[in-house]
Amino acid sequence: MTQLELVAEIGSEAIRIAWMYLEGQLTLRELENILGEKRAGLIHRYVNEYMKECVI
Repeated sequence: MTQLELVAEIGSEAIRIAWMYLEGQLTLRELENILGEKRAGLIHRYVNEYMKECVI
């Protein structure tokens, strides 16, 4: 999933909250409470995919 695909899935306003999660300012549980499980799951999936690419 690319960053553009993530924005298309969760919306441009939610991406600001996603960055708070990426910077460690929110936990996954807090993110789920704010955005809902579906959108939080997409963000979590994006982070996992991105981290795998960085390690390889």
